[in-house]
Formats: sequence, C-alpha cells, structure tokens
Amino acid sequence: MVAHYILNVYIKNVQDFLLLMFFKHVQLHKYDLTDKGISQACYDEMRGEGLDLVLGEDEMRHLADFKREQFKDYMRPLFA
Repeated sequence: MVAHYILNVYIKNVQDFLLLMFFKHVQLHKYDLTDKGISQACYDEMRGEGLDLVLGEDEMRHLADFKREQFKDYMRPLFA
C-alpha cells in the first residue's frame, strides 16, 4: 500500500515536471482535461508566445489542435 502511494506521488511529480516543459505561459490545471480544454490551453500558450500577431484566427485554431495532439503524444508514455 505504501509503495503504491509512493509510486503515485512519483508519477504526479514527473507529470508536473513534463507539463512545465511543454507549457511555459499557461497553467494547465486551470483548463478542462478534454480535447477542447487542451486545445484552448495550446491556443493560449501560442498567444503567450506572440503567434497571434503573425497568424490568423483559423490558423491559430488549427495549430492549437495540432499542438494538442503533440501534447497527447508527449504525455502518452506516462500512461502506457
């Protein structure tokens, strides 16, 4: 039972560290953990990087969806 708790704490710490590496301008815990919520976090992250000054709204939304899939691929090894 203690080993299970320690493993869960370790996994949470690794997840928190990886989230910090992927998102630098937003706090992911403030978003819903759905495709829509992660896409919005990616969109807001790109706005934080200033990409909204260069790209149009449709391009930003499309790129946010692409980054969402990148994020899911980035996190997938933790849940395998």
